[in-house]
Amino acid sequence: MKAILDRDLIIGTVTGHCNGIEIPVYLHNHKLYTLRFNGEDIVSISQYKKFYIDKTGIKHIIQHNSAWQPLVCDFDDELILENGIWRIKNNNDKYNETINSVSAKRRSDYIKEADPLKNEYDYDLIVNPGNADAKKHQWIAKVKEIKARYPFPSKATFNL
Repeated sequence: MKAILDRDLIIGTVTGHCNGIEIPVYLHNHKLYTLRFNGEDIVSISQYKKFYIDKTGIKHIIQHNSAWQPLVCDFDDELILENGIWRIKNNNDKYNETINSVSAKRRSDYIKEADPLKNEYDYDLIVNPGNADAKKHQWIAKVKEIKARYPFPSKATFNL
C-alpha cells in the first residue's frame, strides 16, 4: 500500500504498480490522519510533540509554510484559535463550550415549550385573571422541567 501525499499529509492510498511512498506494514491499521511523511518515510505522529499548525488547525511535522505556527503539544490535543494564535484547548474552554451548548438547548426549548405558556399566562392576567395563577404554575413547571432536562455541569466535572 502506497501513500498519496499532500506535503507531509497522507490524503489517500493506492495499491499496485504506481508511484507513491510505501506505507510500512506495521502502520497499515493506523488511521490516515495519524500518519505523516517526514521527508523520508511514512511515520505515526502519535510520538511527536512539536507541530506546525496551518491556518485550518491541521498539525504538520514539517513547516512547509513560514506562516504556520510552531506549537508543542500532543497529536490528540484539541486546539483553539484565539486572537489569531493557536493554543491547546484547556478544561476551562471545554467547560465554557458545555455551558454554551446547554444554554442553547435550554433557549431552544424555552422558545418552543415555555414561552407559549408564558404568553397564555400574560394574556390571562389581563383577560381572565381568575385563570392566571394556574397558567403561571404551568409555565414555571415547564421552565423547571427544561432546566432539569439540561443541567449545567459543575466546574468540578472539568477539574476547575
